[in-house]
Amino acid sequence: MELDELISKCKCGVYLSINEHRDSYHTIEQAIREINSINSEIEINDELARRMIKENTIISLQFYPDTPIGSYTIYGTSVNEVLKETLIVLEENKNG
Repeated sequence: MELDELISKCKCGVYLSINEHRDSYHTIEQAIREINSINSEIEINDELARRMIKENTIISLQFYPDTPIGSYTIYGTSVNEVLKETLIVLEENKNG
């Protein structure tokens, strides 16, 4: 899925963040712990955390498909990975 396509499918905002933890000198492990502690609905599982640590990369994509208060956040280690997962979430949301 192209980013432009995602933007066109969302009625509200789309936010892509890449390695935000580096802006505040947090280690990647600190950033993962913080993400997991902030919201229990959004969790980086152990397998993804290992890949993030290995690649020293955290990519997040937050999007609001229908309303300004209903968002999803997808985490991964590449833009393509989060875009693919986003497509799955949008399809589930459309059919749910």
